[in-house]
Amino acid sequence: MKDENGNRIVAYDALLTDEYGIIWCMITENIAGYQSMAGDPTKLQAPWYLACFEHHKKEDGSIDYSAAHDRAKKIANKWNAENGFTRENVMDIVASSMRAQMFQKSLPYELMEDE
Repeated sequence: MKDENGNRIVAYDALLTDEYGIIWCMITENIAGYQSMAGDPTKLQAPWYLACFEHHKKEDGSIDYSAAHDRAKKIANKWNAENGFTRENVMDIVASSMRAQMFQKSLPYELMEDE
């Protein structure tokens, strides 16, 4: 998957959760940070989940966070592979996002974009 500028986009488990599960996140090549697929309830948009907690319960009824995160990683990896990305591609894209974040933080204040 690519954005309008040709930057590659991959699925990512950014450890972002709500009370229902682990929210799907996307990282765009050369863009700082990640975009959560958290939806917008005011627009009747529901979040996208990599893993729902109700499917990852221990015998005592508590959430098995380890199993949920394992599932989230598997779903993200599967989506990336189905879209033609190798693990190396994904690592390169994530690293480019981290570099963009570091570069953005190193800019003099007057050169930074308005947020």
